[in-house]
Amino acid sequence: MLPLITLEEHYIDHQVLGTSQEDAFAYSTFPQPLMEKLAALGDDRLSDLDNNSISLQVLSHAPVDPSPQVCRGANDRLAATVRRHPSRYAAFALLPMGDPQAAAEELNRSVRDLGFVGALVNNHHKGSFYDDPRYWPVFSTAQGLNVPVYIHPCFPSQDKIYQYRGHYSESIAQMLGAWGWGWHSDVGLHILRLFAAGLFDLFPKLKVVIGHMGEMLPFQLDRIIDISEGLQTPEWTGRQRGLREVWESNIWITTSGMFSLAPLACLLKVTSPEKIMLSVDYPFSANEKGKQFIDDLWNSGLVSGRDVEGIAYRNAEALLGIRAGQENGYSAVNKRALGEGVNDNSMRKKRGRPPKESEVPTTETASAAVPMSPVETEAAARRMEKRRCQYCQRIFSRIEHRVRHEKTTRK
Repeated sequence: MLPLITLEEHYIDHQVLGTSQEDAFAYSTFPQPLMEKLAALGDDRLSDLDNNSISLQVLSHAPVDPSPQVCRGANDRLAATVRRHPSRYAAFALLPMGDPQAAAEELNRSVRDLGFVGALVNNHHKGSFYDDPRYWPVFSTAQGLNVPVYIHPCFPSQDKIYQYRGHYSESIAQMLGAWGWGWHSDVGLHILRLFAAGLFDLFPKLKVVIGHMGEMLPFQLDRIIDISEGLQTPEWTGRQRGLREVWESNIWITTSGMFSLAPLACLLKVTSPEKIMLSVDYPFSANEKGKQFIDDLWNSGLVSGRDVEGIAYRNAEALLGIRAGQENGYSAVNKRALGEGVNDNSMRKKRGRPPKESEVPTTETASAAVPMSPVETEAAARRMEKRRCQYCQRIFSRIEHRVRHEKTTRK
């Protein structure tokens, strides 16, 4: 059974909600069972992870608009949770994006002092996107720490909701502005805005993560590049690094909340499998769907077995400097922030050979005590048979070489 690492996995801190009437009201409309899952960080959540082969969940607070002080307290409490379960949880920092300088400082503190693996931020702050240079201290800090910024969808600002209203109820307008369309297209637009503003020229090693199979960009990427290059708009085409280079070098994608293979097939046409990572969007989506998605991917032949392993957990290990089934607290993660950590390639094994037994975490080391599915059992048997064939081929080659050498010597 492959261990799974998932990245866009949410929780709520009631002390955070208690500081904002607006946030508290928004979450009061959620169904009670969903709120209970969001608040649970103990046995119930861990049992759900075990039942679905999820070795490690990267926790992030559900969307809120907190002050610097509130963020600091929330991150301290989340760090305490990770310390209690260091082989099961890692964490993205909650940042006060309304105060970009304070956000940069909190990101620095969360990574260096708490061992967090990056930050997850709302797609905008009260309608303001992060192409405004006042937000760039956050990205500068992230690049310096070698951690990613995960840009997560959020509801449209009040001055934008009008474009989703029509001859239907307000609830439909809210749905279209959110998971029904708007927050995905807005994240895609945000990436284009960051590129157009020159962010990736200033911070060429910046790592940005987006979810939901690329937030619509994979389908449109070739057209955006072709049309913009044809028009020769200097502010767009005159960048030091083109959009395709930025897409291939600076953007990572998760599957969060999307569990069919059709959008993945589109994504794979424009994205290296090494930039794709499993996510569930828990508890807004079920962990069972994430596990089934990996089973379906194994069975599909869409990518190699090695690439399935990458999407399941290896790519997240490489990006975040974590290990499935091993402790991922301060001592393990914070080395990177101090200049002692892994780079993007140090956790990737050499391509072109099957992984050694010791390189693949077992269900025991991953704390995922569930049996292998028939698909996974067959895949494991195929990999083992391939290793045997390769070993036998090397032995026969050596014997043949030795026989030829002995014949030559006799002559």
